[in-house]
Amino acid sequence: MALATRSIDSDQQSTYYRDTNGTSNHWYKFTYTNMNTGDETELSDSTATRGQDFGNYCSLREIREEAGALQAHNLLDTTVALCRTNAQNEINAALRNVYGKKVPFNPVPGQIKTLTIQLAAALLKQIRFPGQDGLWGAQLKDARAKLSALQNKDDSLSDEDGEDIVDSSIGFYPGDDDYRAFSMEMKF
Repeated sequence: MALATRSIDSDQQSTYYRDTNGTSNHWYKFTYTNMNTGDETELSDSTATRGQDFGNYCSLREIREEAGALQAHNLLDTTVALCRTNAQNEINAALRNVYGKKVPFNPVPGQIKTLTIQLAAALLKQIRFPGQDGLWGAQLKDARAKLSALQNKDDSLSDEDGEDIVDSSIGFYPGDDDYRAFSMEMKF
């Protein structure tokens, strides 16, 4: 079943389609039509692609915009995607012990989306302009400071209702009444 048609703009790096009812549980296939001849590729020739929300906190376009690289036609989407992956991994690693099973975040809190865009854009600038930390150093430092504030619980995340996101499944071992492997009088 065809959902929609999109014209490809040759001046853009990517062409997107948003299925308002789609999620990461949906898979999509694409065909291409030559508008001059009317010839269409076979559906079986395309590889199925998982819905856009799967595992990502922001879009590649948002990162390009933040990094000032919307018109950087020689900048590959794979490079931008690598920066997004690195930013998401850094965020997930830093916040896993604070938010537990909620990491990776789904739905993505607005603060995490913004932080991912800022961190990925700084990482992208770092790749594009190596040795010119005046172009990206402050942005990278600021994004990591925001991440550190979340990690140290100096700041907190809220959901779409404004409620703090807390994971009650996080526990700390040992508790006050638990057996200790070592005691003060032991010598090694």
